[in-house]
Amino acid sequence: MPKSAAELWEDYLPRLAEAKEQDREEITRAFLPLIIPLGRFKVVPPTIERLLWLEEIKSPFLMGDREPTKNDVIAFLWVCSPDFRVGFDHGRKFGRRHWLHFSLKWRWYANEIGEFCVELMKQLGADTEQDVGPGKPMQYDWLPTFVDGFASQYHWTEQDIMNIPVYRVGYYAQAMMSRLDMKGKTAKFAPRQDRVKKEYLMEVNRMKAA
Repeated sequence: MPKSAAELWEDYLPRLAEAKEQDREEITRAFLPLIIPLGRFKVVPPTIERLLWLEEIKSPFLMGDREPTKNDVIAFLWVCSPDFRVGFDHGRKFGRRHWLHFSLKWRWYANEIGEFCVELMKQLGADTEQDVGPGKPMQYDWLPTFVDGFASQYHWTEQDIMNIPVYRVGYYAQAMMSRLDMKGKTAKFAPRQDRVKKEYLMEVNRMKAA
């Protein structure tokens, strides 16, 4: 016999619990001052400003329009380094200091950075409701709106906003919009749980149509 909706829901409960834990972990990571090990280097989740620098130098890890080179790897690791400072000379010194290591392992770093950026762009695309991914770089028409909203609501300076890690942008925006909604809604940060529930409802509808 086909399962009832209640029986099907029992099957989905473990998946829902797992999705809830993943949503919780993602929010926790977004608000921790993480430093991520990458080979012999360390990187930090890019801020809005660092993401703009990566776009400015046309990093293929964001643009997806060509294969990355050794210099692209060096540039990405420098821009996302905890010690990053704006200026060509700083980046050149970083590259010279590690040139031999990069000459031996830059392809490994390119693969690791590529995977990191895929997840980063998925998150940012969800936050800003844009279709991003390989070959689909961010359209930064959302940025002035976000800066204006955060500055107006929280009285942050422009530099404060530019220093927000991109992982947090969507969470702040959702919380702000819910608070201004005037309908008493509470912001819900549960994208994975929502996907599981959507799959459940689609399965129930298929069962009814059968």
